[in-house]
Amino acid sequence: MIWMTFLIAGAVLKRRPGIAVTLVSDLLPPTGRKLVGVAVDAMVLLFALLLVWLCWRWYQPLTLAQTGFDTRAFQGQTFNFIYAESTSTLGIKKFWAWLIVPWFALSLSLHSVANLTQSLMALRGRV
Repeated sequence: MIWMTFLIAGAVLKRRPGIAVTLVSDLLPPTGRKLVGVAVDAMVLLFALLLVWLCWRWYQPLTLAQTGFDTRAFQGQTFNFIYAESTSTLGIKKFWAWLIVPWFALSLSLHSVANLTQSLMALRGRV
């Protein structure tokens, strides 16, 4: 269920039907509404890029590759045990379940770039 939430969240963001409090933006003139939209899209993009960076730091794929995909050597070098911990119920490595977070971060980044581009074009009057 958590995976489905993350998978659909990026698509929901792209279509923009999410829940929003529009009390302030409804009081603004059209140009002000467009500026608020650009600011919101920029903040979502910033959050998405920060999440991509945090996932990169969390998984450390280059370091894992440098150790020859030897998880024990990776753990000894980085003190990062992400690839060693198993789930208590399924017995699979936890990183497999957590892979949805980097996927979501990349999806969110892609859709937020598209939304920001669309908002900037609307601000310029091209849409």
